[in-house]
Formats: sequence, structure tokens, C-alpha cells
Amino acid sequence: MRLLLTFLCLACAGLAVAQENESEIRLRVAQLGSAESAVRDEATERLIDLSPACYRYVKSALTSRDADVRLRARAIMSGLHQRIEVCLREIIAANGRESAIGRERWDWLMALGDSGVTPLLDVCGELLRESSVPDRDPVAILGMMALKELMRPEQQPALFAILEQPGHPMSTSTARLLGDLRFHEAVPVLIKALQNGDNGLQAAAAWALGWIHDDERILPALHEAYGNETDAEVRHTIACAVSRYGDMRYMDDAIAWSKSLVEAANPTNTRDLNRLGCDYLFIEDWDNAIATFERMLALSPENQTAHYNICCAYSLQDKTAEALKSFKAAVGHGYVDVQHLENDTDLDNLRTLPEFQAIVEKLKDGAGSSAVE
Repeated sequence: MRLLLTFLCLACAGLAVAQENESEIRLRVAQLGSAESAVRDEATERLIDLSPACYRYVKSALTSRDADVRLRARAIMSGLHQRIEVCLREIIAANGRESAIGRERWDWLMALGDSGVTPLLDVCGELLRESSVPDRDPVAILGMMALKELMRPEQQPALFAILEQPGHPMSTSTARLLGDLRFHEAVPVLIKALQNGDNGLQAAAAWALGWIHDDERILPALHEAYGNETDAEVRHTIACAVSRYGDMRYMDDAIAWSKSLVEAANPTNTRDLNRLGCDYLFIEDWDNAIATFERMLALSPENQTAHYNICCAYSLQDKTAEALKSFKAAVGHGYVDVQHLENDTDLDNLRTLPEFQAIVEKLKDGAGSSAVE
């Protein structure tokens, strides 16, 4: 009874549950207090199935004064998190969303709808916290892709809260996600993140602000941050963000730093080569940009990022045949970030091409690399 009252009080506080599930959720919550263990266990399992719809009920119950409420809530939360993580791993094991299993699992994630955003955020945070290479963890990256498709503007406060928590494992990924989604309401919190002191978060915030545009507060904030910053990599990212506004004042220094890494430190590092190639893109030095990305391909022929960036260089010159060829190569080698390519103005000259449109539609359907077959 105490358990039921706890959840009903939360409901009175305005925590909405999908109407079609509400009756069953209340029944199952009541069954958690049953004297029969089998009934309690069945209720717990069923609430795991329903938990996207009652996620906020369950999460709030984690701080209940009732120990049994807390125990059962943890079991439900853990069950849902585990189910989401297994789903992400099965998509990867099935070679992506183009397979029957991959599509089925992806459709399950998408069916979570708005209710899936918070649990996906939690799962991605756990994955990034545990990963030794968080910026390259394939399961976390896939989770972030799912978030991009589920996220709606009204859910921005959940992302803002992450940026305001010092040391949160998802802060850098979240800042970049806000840039990818072009959420203008994120500008104040991203400007604040520029002053955070965490180099990774500062760079991600600058990158995001470079993509959002159309806000008079951004450019002054970037200039101020550049003047105050001492870390070379953060300064470089800020310089590139400023260049997206047509202001190239810092790009000579940015390119000099990138070239020093490529030529002196490690000329076979594709990450450094990609940074330099993008620098050339920003200043519209197409020949050097393409040559640099081709150096990446000489080291890693299947590098989807290099193919994609060569596509951008050709598209920006309105060389659509060459751009389409490189775009197909990028997709063929695994590029699937539909959210980014649909917002990337570098590809605007391709958008009227029927072949480009057809590939994008196939990517939206989860075809993956088979979209170019």
C-alpha cells in the first residue's frame, strides 16, 4: 500500500503516463507489494516492459523512504537499461540497421518515442563512463544516433542539465548533440560551457556554437573565449567555429598548429590529417583540403570521414558528379549519420539530385551501406 501511495503521489505531482498504460501501471505497482513473491516478480518484469511509459515514476521512486520501493525501482530501471544496451549491441552484432535483426531492434528503440529519451541518456552515460575510448565506443555512438532521432525541442532541459553537472561523462557528447540538432535555445548553456575549464567540453561547446548560427550572442562569446583560452586544441576549435561566421582572423594560426601536428608529430595520424583538411575547407582552399583527405585515404582506404569530407569539398565547388561519387563511397564504408548530413549546408548543391535523395531515404529506412548497392 505504501508503494502504491508513493507512485500515486508522484502522479498527483504531474508526472504524466500514457493513458492506455496507466491502469496497468497502477495495477502492477500495487502487485509489487503482494505477499506472493511470484506476483511481485511478474509485476517487476511487466513494469520493465512498461517502464518507458512510467520511467519518471520509477526514477523518482529511487529516492523513496521505503526500502522495498527503492529495491524494486532499481530492479525495473536496471532491467530497462539492460534491455536498451542489449538492443544496441545486437544492432552492431547484426552489422547495423540494414539487417532484418538490426531493423527490428532499431524499430524497438524508435518505438520508445519521447519516453525513451531519458533512459537512452542514462544508458549512454553509463557506457561512456565505463569506456576506455568514450569518443569511439560504438555502442555509445549508436545510442547517441538513436537520441538524435528521438530528441524533441521540449526535451532540451534534460540535455542542459547534463552540461551543468561537473564531470558528467556525457557532457562532451551532449554539447555536440545540441550542435547537431541546431537547438538555438541551447546557446546560453553552451556559452557557459565555453568557460567551464574542462578542455573537452569547451571544445565541444565551441564546435556546437559554430553550427548553430543566427544568434548575435555567439560570435562575441567565441571571440572572448579565444582571447582567454591557453589550450592550443581548444583555441583551434574556437577558431574554426568563428570561421563558420565568415571571420577568418584566427585561421592562419589554426592551420599552422594543425600542420605542425601532421608534419612534425605524427604524419600518419588520420585524426590530425582530418583536422588539417577541415581547416582548409573552412578557408575554401579546396585543392589542399582534398589532397589532405586523400592522404587519409592512402592510410585508411575505407575511412568514411575522409570520403564524406571530400564530398563536401566538391559539393561546395558545385562539382556534383565528383561529390556524389565521394558521398556514395562514404555511405558504402558505413556513414549513416542522417541527422548530420540533412543539416550540413556543405551538401546543399546535392540535395536536388534524385540519386542523392534516394540514398538519403534508404539511410532513413536503416539500409546502411546497402543504400548504395
